[in-house]
Amino acid sequence: MAVSLLSASAAGAQDSGIRRILSPEETRECVCMSDQIEAARGQLDPLEQEFKRVDELVERARATVNTDDPAEVDSFRRLYGRREALRQQLNAERNNQLGGVISRYNVQCANQRMLKLNVDAVRADPNACTR
Repeated sequence: MAVSLLSASAAGAQDSGIRRILSPEETRECVCMSDQIEAARGQLDPLEQEFKRVDELVERARATVNTDDPAEVDSFRRLYGRREALRQQLNAERNNQLGGVISRYNVQCANQRMLKLNVDAVRADPNACTR
């Protein structure tokens, strides 16, 4: 009886701690999704940098704006509006370029094991991600 309890607890430990190794095709899909995510992020970098730059300007201006000066208030509102427009544009671009890919990657690939041999094979094939 002690043996069967030990076997059951060992099986439970295996289920929770062991990740399966992805097949070569699954590895190809994951590597390609990862590349697609990185490429999209690279395209978003300039927009993200502009947003951060304007966001910093807004935060610095917020502390020093003279609320009794209508021209300063108007200037701050325009700057704030520019930041919000950039935020909306950045969010829309992220959704357009990354939306479903990140979700699929997280479900199918994150925390999974891939054999280096399979990853290297995908990287060596210039047409691997066009299938």
